[in-house]
Amino acid sequence: MMHHPNIPARHHRPVHPKHPAGALWLVGLLLLMACCTACGGRARTTDDDAAACDSARAQADASGWLTIEQPEFRLRYPKDWTLQPESESTLFYLYSPSEGEADRFRENISLVVEVLPDGRYDADRYVREAIKLLPAEVNTNERMRRAGREGRRLVYTQRLEGGIVTTNELYVWVIRGKAYLLAFSREVGPEGAQAEAGRRIMQTFEWR
Repeated sequence: MMHHPNIPARHHRPVHPKHPAGALWLVGLLLLMACCTACGGRARTTDDDAAACDSARAQADASGWLTIEQPEFRLRYPKDWTLQPESESTLFYLYSPSEGEADRFRENISLVVEVLPDGRYDADRYVREAIKLLPAEVNTNERMRRAGREGRRLVYTQRLEGGIVTTNELYVWVIRGKAYLLAFSREVGPEGAQAEAGRRIMQTFEWR
């Protein structure tokens, strides 16, 4: 398990090994320790709760949250969360503050982008091809629409070193030849204030 150089070792985040074929490694890495069901075909598309997302953005603005603004997207986050840009493929990592010595895992949100090798991929095919790389059992695997863009939403469980078990929510979009992966990870168990904050951060994400 890799660790961010500025994050204590007990605060884990998903590993990012490169897939040998190069094209589909990002979904594979995010699902690497997950279990998945086979990706369905043209299943029903679930719409996000637009009213809840609008409310989360309004409350974030009223609370003085900071904003990540890119040409493609916008996202708000609390001032006590740590923004750590990663690399040319990872647009950002956000880490929650520690909730004390007993807090073994810091909630985190990340956005990864990958340029695809050709124009034949949509989110369904991208996820379907990635799942072939590993045994999988995903708790939720559904088509969804957020801010007018269709993609896939997956929820899966990840077992990390030290006995830590996380639940992970992953959104996958393919837009103009690029795959975008927005992920939120938290430790399984009673939810604290930071897990709730992470959920609200995810609700503020919007395409521009």
